[in-house]
Amino acid sequence: MKNVAINGFGRIGRNAFKIIKMRSDLKIVAINDLTDTKTLAHLLKYDSNYGTYESEVSYDDDGIIVDGEHIKVCAVKDPAELPWKELAVDVVIESTGLFVKPELARAHIDKAGAKRVVISAPAKGEGAKTIVLGVNDDDLKTDADIFSNASCTTNCIAPVMAVLEANFGIDKAMMTTVHSYTASQKLQDAPAKDLREARNAAENIVPTTTGASIAASLVVPSLKDRFGGLSVRVPTPVVSISDITAVLKRNTTAEEINEVFKQAAQQPYYQGILAVSEDELVSSDFKGNSHSAIVDLPLTSVIGGNLIKVCAWYDNEWGYSNRLVEVTADVARLLPEENTLPNANQVNQVNDFNAVNSVASTASLNELTTAQPTVTNSDQALSASSTDMPDPIEVANQLGQQLGNNTSSEVNNPVNSTTYNQEMNNTDQASNNQQNLNAPRGF
Repeated sequence: MKNVAINGFGRIGRNAFKIIKMRSDLKIVAINDLTDTKTLAHLLKYDSNYGTYESEVSYDDDGIIVDGEHIKVCAVKDPAELPWKELAVDVVIESTGLFVKPELARAHIDKAGAKRVVISAPAKGEGAKTIVLGVNDDDLKTDADIFSNASCTTNCIAPVMAVLEANFGIDKAMMTTVHSYTASQKLQDAPAKDLREARNAAENIVPTTTGASIAASLVVPSLKDRFGGLSVRVPTPVVSISDITAVLKRNTTAEEINEVFKQAAQQPYYQGILAVSEDELVSSDFKGNSHSAIVDLPLTSVIGGNLIKVCAWYDNEWGYSNRLVEVTADVARLLPEENTLPNANQVNQVNDFNAVNSVASTASLNELTTAQPTVTNSDQALSASSTDMPDPIEVANQLGQQLGNNTSSEVNNPVNSTTYNQEMNNTDQASNNQQNLNAPRGF
């Protein structure tokens, strides 16, 4: 088991926390956030998008308590001053959105004493290795100590583009992501650097830029200078859809494209990453779906033989958070095995670290139990070993050879979230299977 610290306990940080708590290969030893522990516990327990967290949650002056386990909470602005060495932290999930430059994130390692950092955003500048599971998993085997999990949109479009590139060849392409609003936007008109983003997010369709196409080119290099896009923010709280228009290098049909994606969704390499839907669904049907991309087959279209459109849904919070945790687990597995659990003395040494969080009372937050994201059966499927990871382009190329021999039925249709209690009986076994490096997918 490897030790993880979360720096920044916002939407992504809290989702990552809940996912890690369902695994047996990672242990959260600390959270760093400037917010008081009472508020952090409340926001962990109660979630407007996904419902009430079913675990027991309370708090004290020094941290939060989840199902009886106390997790240390620090309130430190400068990552260099965090007690990661004392807490024997293996990997830091950097989810503040502030330290996306690798030279800033490096303070977690060089100053604070962690071994690795995974940034929950596209890295700005050189010095971080960008990983998109289902595309360039093999790049995890590197000497890098800072990794970027790219963006939610990149995690959606990159596997889709990789499959298209391998099976048809892409001459050029454009992408528009119709994206739910995020916390960075305004509830009322207010000054902002981007004048469009200065407007009320709840009442407007807001065109803005996205670096997703550039990041996709980092993990699928053949797309460089041939892929662009933009983002359109819309007044929905979660779940987005990417609309990809491409000119292919050969003629095809919508039926052939859909068959390729059906075949890809059945490949072990893409389990938990790529799914397809043959039903005519809407955004709320994909809330809590943990795949990176769910290709909407009825929306596939072709004009003139090689001008194609493919659309893919993604839960920009829950799906992305799953990939973030999986990358964190893979990075942690590549560290040398050693006993890294902090002892009681080490934890006590940092008990005074958090004078800001001087909340006198302890409050229980466990009255309600409602919906949480569901872990679908396909998310439990495990992939090839990351130590012997197949080349994603080779995997996708093999699909074309299989099309004449295999007849696929509908696979991996998304399941709307109800509760993850139904999945917990399978979680321990799946997590145990992930103790080796055979399982960078799902649970």
